[in-house]
Amino acid sequence: MKDKQIQDFAQSFGLVEIDQGLLRQAFTHSSLSKQNNERLEFFGDAVLDCILSEELYLKFPNAKENYLTRLRSHLVNKNTLAQLAQELSFSAMVRLGEGERRTGGRQRDSVLADAFEAVIGAIFLSLNYQKTKDYILKIYADLLNDLPSEAELKDPKTRLQEYLQQRALPIPQYQIVEESGKPHDKTFVVEVSVDVKTAEKIIVRKTLRASGNSRRSAEQQSAQVILEQILSEY
Repeated sequence: MKDKQIQDFAQSFGLVEIDQGLLRQAFTHSSLSKQNNERLEFFGDAVLDCILSEELYLKFPNAKENYLTRLRSHLVNKNTLAQLAQELSFSAMVRLGEGERRTGGRQRDSVLADAFEAVIGAIFLSLNYQKTKDYILKIYADLLNDLPSEAELKDPKTRLQEYLQQRALPIPQYQIVEESGKPHDKTFVVEVSVDVKTAEKIIVRKTLRASGNSRRSAEQQSAQVILEQILSEY
């Protein structure tokens, strides 16, 4: 990364006083150097949580803790951070080792999300709380103006379980039935089984399989599909 890239980045967000060494470190992946962004990512994660928690607390004075927690998770999860990093062209800024570059590290969500949080840490350490807050709220403006409702935030597994519990039916059963691929690129196939009550009050068992790149994503996908089927059929 050239000094001009650092300077252009700082100027574009009104951060001309930022420590350019810290900013360079924030974009440095552990595959390249021991002087990487892991510590800054740890610190930036806490700063981001604090500032967004404050914003949500003030924005929703009557919201319960569970909803606020889900909103914060919606704003700081890996996918959201990576999306923001892409929009800010962080993929062109990150510094990677050769192996990480060859395997597409510049586009990897985890790499981009970590760099995003590390940049937050660098801004806070270089400047102050208010300037960090201004930066965060500027890039989060669209997301903060279009926050999902409490119902929309519930994941498919939660919604499926609540649907069944409201009808006094057993909770879903999930089981991994297949696992394939290399250690860093696995595919999981999960089978979900549920008991549902027909219009004639007959209990029937429904079973469905779905896949994902982790056990959790496969379970969520299977829950989503089977819930959609149940709602359409019953």
